[in-house]
Amino acid sequence: TPDEQAGLQKPLGMLVARDCNKFQDLRRPNVVQGLLEGIHRCKPTPHVPPPVLRFAGRTFNAWHSALSILEDQITAIQYSDTQNKGDAEDTMAALTDLYKRLGESDVMCGLWCRQSGSMDTKVGVSYLQFGCWSKAQEIFLNAMTRSQSGMLSNVTKAEQTVWEEQWVYCAKQLNQWEALSAYARDINQFDMMLECFWKTDDWNSLREILLDPMPSDAAQTKIYDICNALQEWRLPDAEKHCQEAFQYALKNWCLLPDVAVQAYVPLMQTFHQLVELHESALMLDEVNKSIRHNSVPELKNTIQAWRERLPNKWDDTTVWHELLTWRNHVFKMLTETNQSSPDIKSALLVCGQHEESWTLIKFSQSARKQGLPALCIQNLQKIMSFQSMDVQHAYTKTREEVLSRIDLKTPQELQLGMNAINKINLDYFNNNQKAEILRLKGEFLARLPDPRQQGQFRVDDAHSAFSTALGTSESHGKAWVSWGNLWEGQLQAKIDKGLDDAQKASYAEYTVNCYLQGVRYGSDRARMLLSKVLWIIDTLDETPGVGAEFDKNAEHIPSWNWIFWVPLLLGALGRPQAARFRRLLTKLAGDYPQALYCPLRRFLIEKQGQSR
Repeated sequence: TPDEQAGLQKPLGMLVARDCNKFQDLRRPNVVQGLLEGIHRCKPTPHVPPPVLRFAGRTFNAWHSALSILEDQITAIQYSDTQNKGDAEDTMAALTDLYKRLGESDVMCGLWCRQSGSMDTKVGVSYLQFGCWSKAQEIFLNAMTRSQSGMLSNVTKAEQTVWEEQWVYCAKQLNQWEALSAYARDINQFDMMLECFWKTDDWNSLREILLDPMPSDAAQTKIYDICNALQEWRLPDAEKHCQEAFQYALKNWCLLPDVAVQAYVPLMQTFHQLVELHESALMLDEVNKSIRHNSVPELKNTIQAWRERLPNKWDDTTVWHELLTWRNHVFKMLTETNQSSPDIKSALLVCGQHEESWTLIKFSQSARKQGLPALCIQNLQKIMSFQSMDVQHAYTKTREEVLSRIDLKTPQELQLGMNAINKINLDYFNNNQKAEILRLKGEFLARLPDPRQQGQFRVDDAHSAFSTALGTSESHGKAWVSWGNLWEGQLQAKIDKGLDDAQKASYAEYTVNCYLQGVRYGSDRARMLLSKVLWIIDTLDETPGVGAEFDKNAEHIPSWNWIFWVPLLLGALGRPQAARFRRLLTKLAGDYPQALYCPLRRFLIEKQGQSR
């Protein structure tokens, strides 16, 4: 009867949450899994408190049963006439927490938008999903400020918590560790203080807070214990903490679902971090042995392994920062060792600074490629304090800095980047490096306003820079592409204005030449622009010189570059450019007949069907 079912609900929740079940958390299957699966299959489903479901799902590997029950509860609350706001918030909080622990960020963002009453939350979450950390942080900060001042009403506590958590998340992505450290002190957040202290080299504060630990993530706290022990050269303690951290990480791995979920990725990154901490202990032990034997330590193999073992290029900047920041701590410790021999001390100093600069440059490169040019410039400025730098490192540092200033796009940053290029002494670089620096100079000149002509850019100076770059190294494909982009921009301006003159024909001819030369010299970007070349040929083929320029340069391009454009080339056989494209297809048929066979067969069948 309904009364008997209602009477069983409370004891059922108490049975799931009993202490005796904790001994089965690593068993598969276990009692709690069976209970939750049975509860989910009951019709009507008995009501189990959301906090109990959240605890049972994450502790006993009953994620999917708990999620299904919580989703049914949300649906029931929506269609219930007597809706309880408190029950809805508890259920939504439990559901969000489980999805968060599984790494299902898109579902989590959808739940936030669904339960939010403020447009700021929806806008900020949308920025988060697209990786616009600065804009999302600004939205959440403004929302918190207006909420505290009373300008926003009817905002739930859960929504305010989302604002604070996501502001912290954005600050971590932007590497604002000083601000996070002050925020963690203000709210007395133990885990955040631990994370901020070791990333800002505040080892004294880290040591003090570890002496009086508070309830937190035990696995992560063990990692901080390892870092602190290594910083104090307590290698046996570090080894002990490392073994314990491995056990915690393995237990967390066992608590995840059997199917692959995104939550495995952070755990794999934790294992990566623990492996490097273990190798750091071995490296410092090798340094200790060298001090006793007065010899140079053998660190080449470990350093080479670190260079080859980097995070994926699509990993968050927080992953790169954690790994590479610790490596820099180790290299700094190498430079500060008390070696009795000046030669050995000098060798460790050079090795430490060399690897530290390489690590900072690599992290800056990753930050720039992930759309964080300000963070890239901030990290590159740390290299200025080094006494000496390798020529390759100096070149890479300069290149990353000027590319970041191009990405920032403000007139001040463009001028700073131009000034940095003008200060470079090109005598130390090889021809390809000189050509790249001159190419970047052309990119800046094409974006800087011309003081001689109001509202115009320094296009002529940019053309001169690109010409000088290619005169230095004709095989530099990126320079050909950049020069082609400049010509194409001028051509597009002529087309937009509806002008048809000799300059338009010259711009089209130069654009085709530059792009095809870029393909010839192996530029990936140029291969992507072949569609633009085909469009110019199709649009301006009657213009004298454009078709002849295409025929002359297409002979030097490997035929495999046209495989992706076979359908387009076949379709153009009925157009005035048929003879030109037929030569390309004939060459392709001789070099790669299998790549041409299926598209050509389909094309012929379609033509036969149309003729009938």
